[in-house]
Amino acid sequence: MGVEVIRTAIKCIQQNGIVERFNRTLTNELLNAVIPINERHLNRLLREFKQFYNTARPHRANGGEAPEQIDACNEGSFEQGDCPIESIAWLGGLHHSYRQGA
Repeated sequence: MGVEVIRTAIKCIQQNGIVERFNRTLTNELLNAVIPINERHLNRLLREFKQFYNTARPHRANGGEAPEQIDACNEGSFEQGDCPIESIAWLGGLHHSYRQGA
């Protein structure tokens, strides 16, 4: 397929903008608000942030949708009525997403 690995230079953020943008998002939305106690705690936070980032957080590149779609109240198919809306707390309540209950 003609794909080859090109290593980026050390401390050259212009060469790897996607990763640098994600690192900034991770820092702003998680690490500035929570101080990890140890490596185990940090790994748990990163696993939960990964799930939040891929399922609940809106992304500009996807037209405001998350990469993995889950039924959510902000979708066009959502009909307001008697059905309850449930709040899902992410990262210990640092972020929330809202879904239509059953």
